[in-house]
Amino acid sequence: MDTVKKRRMTGKPKTPQQKELNRLIGERLMYFRKEKGMGQVDLARQLGVSPSVISNLERGKTIVGIMSLLEIVSILGIGIEDLLPEYARTRDQGLDADLHRLRDLLMDYDEEERHKIVKAIGDLKTVLSG
Repeated sequence: MDTVKKRRMTGKPKTPQQKELNRLIGERLMYFRKEKGMGQVDLARQLGVSPSVISNLERGKTIVGIMSLLEIVSILGIGIEDLLPEYARTRDQGLDADLHRLRDLLMDYDEEERHKIVKAIGDLKTVLSG
């Protein structure tokens, strides 16, 4: 079995706001980790932490530092804004909601099919701009 060099990357939430924010981040981390087909052990190994750290993060039991969070989103292939879309600032909240719905729909297709869908949307834009 691989030896994991453990490092500290978390703390405990103290305020109700911290607890709620950590719960939301944890839920999203678990969602994206599973979407990528990774187990907690896989993610922990890549981060150099124990699997219990990932479990605690996903359950909102610990606070993750920003540098560690950036490392996690990089491994998962997502943006930091994907963890808390309801807090992301956009010029158009309606567009933000539409983009998240579109992203969720596209998750059902493989990469080649997604490229075809995106091209079709571009073609549709050209027709509508007419």
